[in-house]
Amino acid sequence: MNEADIFFEKRGWRKIRDDATLPVYVNDYAAVGFSVAAKADEIIDGWAGWQTVLLQLRKQPDVGYQRDLYLIILLGDEDPEILMSLQPIIDDTHVCRKIVFPQRGRTITETLIEEPLFQVVGATATDADTSAQINDLTLDNQVITDLAKKSALTIFDRLLAGQYRRTDET
Repeated sequence: MNEADIFFEKRGWRKIRDDATLPVYVNDYAAVGFSVAAKADEIIDGWAGWQTVLLQLRKQPDVGYQRDLYLIILLGDEDPEILMSLQPIIDDTHVCRKIVFPQRGRTITETLIEEPLFQVVGATATDADTSAQINDLTLDNQVITDLAKKSALTIFDRLLAGQYRRTDET
């Protein structure tokens, strides 16, 4: 297993596409295509093909339409001008959300561990995984569970429908 596989597995993600150019991982609420690019040109040249792979996953029962799709790319080059040139790609949400994280000389784990998408709600921190956890005692357990497993749209719909209550309400 490579570092990305270990990172995703430790957080409850299951690998459904084992490909060197774009492995794909799923959990209860999302499917993530993951890539590492040393230069922005690799993203510019590759994002459309990676997006096509994710689009094809909609036809598979492991993903379907019940999961959000993300294309997550770690970028070695962090020149602000180069990052700005990627903005039109990042803003395109046609098939999936595209997220580019500058690696800044860090490992895959060090880069991703700080990102909220990968923080496990209710998990305890270990020496190897010191990510911050949500700790708000006024949130109902259902809200905490949904934040970890549901899409933002589902949570918003439930919030508008009055399905969540503060635990300090009587």
